[in-house]
Amino acid sequence: MSKMKLKIGEFSQMMQVTVKTLRHYEQKGLLLPDEVDEMGTDSAIIQFKRLPAIPKALCMKHIGPYERFYESFTEAFRYIEEHGYKVAGQHRTCYIDGAWNQEDPEKWLSVIQIPIE
Repeated sequence: MSKMKLKIGEFSQMMQVTVKTLRHYEQKGLLLPDEVDEMGTDSAIIQFKRLPAIPKALCMKHIGPYERFYESFTEAFRYIEEHGYKVAGQHRTCYIDGAWNQEDPEKWLSVIQIPIE
């Protein structure tokens, strides 16, 4: 199955929202690009890796300390089951805000991605 690649302006027209709105969603971590062509430079604590694309996933924001991830995962798996989906691979977690840039753990933001079919 081939993927359609769109420029942000084309996507905004298709979704009937402004480019400014899409950029805002991207900055808030609510809309993330499917594919990124550039990778950063590895450092002593950060490594960049290419991950395979997930064709379909349940994506959920988790706001709060990592110790409460179980609450978000419980809710996500409940939703998957109630709507007749099946888990189709290993989940991913993207850490947007955490101890490195946000002192208050109640404001830490992560995005959970669970492949489904």
